[in-house]
Amino acid sequence: MKRNYYKKLTIYLESLELAKDITSGIYNRRSFRLVEQIISSAVSIPSNIAEGSQMNTVSHFKKYLFIASSSAAELETQLTIIQTISETNNTAINTWIYRTNKIQSMIRGLIKYLDDNNK
Repeated sequence: MKRNYYKKLTIYLESLELAKDITSGIYNRRSFRLVEQIISSAVSIPSNIAEGSQMNTVSHFKKYLFIASSSAAELETQLTIIQTISETNNTAINTWIYRTNKIQSMIRGLIKYLDDNNK
C-alpha cells in the first residue's frame, strides 16, 4: 500500500473532523471520565484507519478497519449515554451520533470493497 494514501480517504478525513469537533465541543461536560472515554474513542477511529493503511497486507488493513468500526460503535454508545445525562446541547450530540453512524457505514463499505477486489 502507498504510504500516506489514507490521508485522501474520505472515511479518514470525516472521522478526523468528527474527532476534532467532539474534542473541542465536549469539554464543558460534567462527567469528566466519560468525556475522556468519548474523546479516546473518537480519536481512535482515524488513528486506526491511518495505522492500518500502513500495514503491508490488505488483511492487516482490514483488521484495523474492524478496530476503527468497533471504536465507532463504542463512541456511539458513549454519546448516547452522555446524551441521556446531559442538560444542554443535545443537537451537537445528535449530529455526532449521525456522523459516527455514517463513518461506520463507510468503513463497512471499504471493507467490502477490499474483500471484493482482493480475492
